[in-house]
Amino acid sequence: ESEMEVDKLRSQVVTQQAALENERREMERLRLELQAMQEEKARREAADAAEAARMRLQAEAIVRIQKICRAWLVRARFIVLGDKSRSALFEAKMKEKKKKEAAKRAEERGRKWRQ
Repeated sequence: ESEMEVDKLRSQVVTQQAALENERREMERLRLELQAMQEEKARREAADAAEAARMRLQAEAIVRIQKICRAWLVRARFIVLGDKSRSALFEAKMKEKKKKEAAKRAEERGRKWRQ
């Protein structure tokens, strides 16, 4: 009778160990799945950030191009009108503006480099 009880208890222990091993495997599978999901999320966020930075640079470039176009349009109007003094004044303003923009870009590059 006690041998039967011992066999019964051994059987229960083996069954419980198998169940624990299955749960351990399932937990490991879930952990790996969660890790993969987190890595995918991080990749997506990095891609989104890169896309946002690219779009921001494009927008800045478009604004710069628009400014240049406007400036050339104004210059062309001065040339067509033949107003040399106003044209010279405009050229001086444009040179000053270019210097300021170059200084600003250099400062931004320096700030980015320091970070």
